[in-house]
Amino acid sequence: RLTGTLPAAWQGMASLVDLRLSQNAGLSGSLPEEWEAMNKLRFAWLDGASLSGSLPAAWARWGELEHLYLFDNQLTGSLPAEWASLSSLQRLHAGGNNITGPLPESWGGLAFLAVLNLANNALSGTIPHSWGALASLETLTLSHNNLAAGGGGALAEGSPWMAPLPMAWAPLGFFSTHWWFPARSPELKIWFRNVTATRSVLPKLKQLDLGGNPLNAPADDVLRCLCALQSLAALRLYNAGLYGPVGEGFNYYEYKVDRPVRHFGFSGLGSLDLSGNAVTEVYDALPSSLLTVNLMNNQLT
Repeated sequence: RLTGTLPAAWQGMASLVDLRLSQNAGLSGSLPEEWEAMNKLRFAWLDGASLSGSLPAAWARWGELEHLYLFDNQLTGSLPAEWASLSSLQRLHAGGNNITGPLPESWGGLAFLAVLNLANNALSGTIPHSWGALASLETLTLSHNNLAAGGGGALAEGSPWMAPLPMAWAPLGFFSTHWWFPARSPELKIWFRNVTATRSVLPKLKQLDLGGNPLNAPADDVLRCLCALQSLAALRLYNAGLYGPVGEGFNYYEYKVDRPVRHFGFSGLGSLDLSGNAVTEVYDALPSSLLTVNLMNNQLT
């Protein structure tokens, strides 16, 4: 049961590879900027303490870091854009703090990041377009933050985004539940071709948790953003301010020749949680792969 603060003098341990200080509630104070010199570090366990202050941008020098655990502390400030230089990072757990501000656009370059947990903070804004390039990402947990849909909860006219979900994540058919509509507009034909090229985004993503965020958007629109993520096995959108009917959002469209072709999405989805929203009806078939469905505390009729 260690107490006190983290010694800046530990910067002298330049060969340190593995540092484990988890579950020492008596540890307080800030994360030392000086530890940037420990640039051989591969594993850092600093969770379950009483650490406060901001995340040091200088730790971006930890080029060999693979796992970083900072959850259940009292950390504040924003996520450092500089941490995009953590080129070996595979797991980052920083949930259960009071981190604020946006999700860094630059983090889309973290090529080996497989698990990212930022739940139970006060993050705001949207999921950056660049995060679609996180080719190794398997688990993304952003629950219980302040990520909100823009435009007063509706899709902004002409916007390439359905905040906080990038339009690039939605292969096709987003603007209308009428599948033939996009083919009538030359501008949307171009848009369809561009978006078709983005179907390889997040190819390994298996678990996505956006529950507890004030998305305040039509449920079908949000599902339509995600339905072509064919590796997705668990989707949690509970208590997210979603409303309206659900059905068409389980499909996506691919533009071929002169018309979009309808596909059934979520082909590997095993668990879907839409509880605690204002979903009014389910008017189309759910994915046949589902093992568990939670629609409790909605407005189904």
